[in-house]
Amino acid sequence: MLNSLKMTTRVFLAHILYGFSISAYAYQYDSPEHVDLRNGSILRYIDNELTILKDNGSQRMVLRTPIFLRKTLLTASSCTFPTTHSRVIDGEEYVLTVINHRSNRRPNQYCSSGNEGVLYVLRIKDDAAEPVFSLLVESCMKGIHLERSATWPSRHIGIDWGINPIGIQIDWSHHEDWVPVTGYFFYCNGKFVQKPCQHYQPNYLAEREAGRRPRTLALADTG
Repeated sequence: MLNSLKMTTRVFLAHILYGFSISAYAYQYDSPEHVDLRNGSILRYIDNELTILKDNGSQRMVLRTPIFLRKTLLTASSCTFPTTHSRVIDGEEYVLTVINHRSNRRPNQYCSSGNEGVLYVLRIKDDAAEPVFSLLVESCMKGIHLERSATWPSRHIGIDWGINPIGIQIDWSHHEDWVPVTGYFFYCNGKFVQKPCQHYQPNYLAEREAGRRPRTLALADTG
């Protein structure tokens, strides 16, 4: 009886310590909680909705989204923003956001503490957010892990706007076959595509090791 009680106590303490370690890890790699928009307002994820705050939060406006995205937000475990600023391209304003869902809702099962994260590029116009691009960027189930940094407080440091050429750059530390991968998606006439437009030239600037170019991810590899 006494041995059984001791064992139960040890298991209980182990779960507590594990929970603390997961919380500390999540805090260390927290992503920005808002995005600064070009008109001076900010975009935040509040009560499972994308909300624009004006005048230091005194005014709120919930953005209209397509039905599928609204359902995705309602069932999300979290919604984070890889960058703190929007990007204006050809007069249109775009925002990067990663919407996460639990990999496995069954407790104590494979990847029950993991996430499946999908990157969305949203075109922000007036009171609406329109998705123009989406990609699975993190997955416990598929072994897809974004690049990390111990010195930068963001779990999505591997996602950023590309400058030359204009687009989105995504760095993975592991992607299914456990090798570093860089994906670049080029802006072309209002869309983000795998191949550059004729007037753009690819320019991969995120090589991890001197003298070695990261493997480029094709859209077909994302599943």
